[in-house]
Amino acid sequence: GYDVTRSPDRTPLSAWLVALSPAGLAVLAGGARADDAPAAPASTAAPAWEGALGLMLNHGPTYQGSADSRTRLVPGFFLRYGRFSATNAGGFVTKRNDDVERGVSAELLRRDDLRVNLSARFDGGRDAGSDPALDGLPDVRPTLRLRLAAVKRFAHGWQLTGSVSPDVVGRGGGTVAEAGLGREWRLSPTLRATMGTTTTWADSRYLRSYFGIT
Repeated sequence: GYDVTRSPDRTPLSAWLVALSPAGLAVLAGGARADDAPAAPASTAAPAWEGALGLMLNHGPTYQGSADSRTRLVPGFFLRYGRFSATNAGGFVTKRNDDVERGVSAELLRRDDLRVNLSARFDGGRDAGSDPALDGLPDVRPTLRLRLAAVKRFAHGWQLTGSVSPDVVGRGGGTVAEAGLGREWRLSPTLRATMGTTTTWADSRYLRSYFGIT
């Protein structure tokens, strides 16, 4: 997708679709005159604003547990200001090479080996009319979820992930928690590959809503 970044001093970018990486400027002073103004130090701060637009190709079951699948092309957006971000889809990767949390997110802790985020996201529930196999079952109502997530990084690209996501307005969504193990390979300064596995736990309220038979 198109990627647009605006730096804190509002300096315009000369091109889109060019990956930017932090760069330092070295100033060599030799034989400077007395009336020369001192050179300003280079800024290494991350961009204040960052954004992206694109199309996401999704392939998966028509509903959780379905034997039928579907493929969809979904527009996606991402916007970040400092520690805060908003996006309608996961999978975006930013200039800082961070995976983006879906929803409206705030970065609570950021270290080289640990990152903690809190996000609020819309859960669309499930429409019983979306598939003939769900005929006769009640709809699962849309709701709002909070998600507290952490990523712990280790040597050689290994990382552990964990999250918990409750239904905060009590509309039958229950609580879901995840734990995962993954590995990342840096193929170049602008290209990486990842592989991982995740296990999901859900409470009885969630299981009754999505897998119960009334």
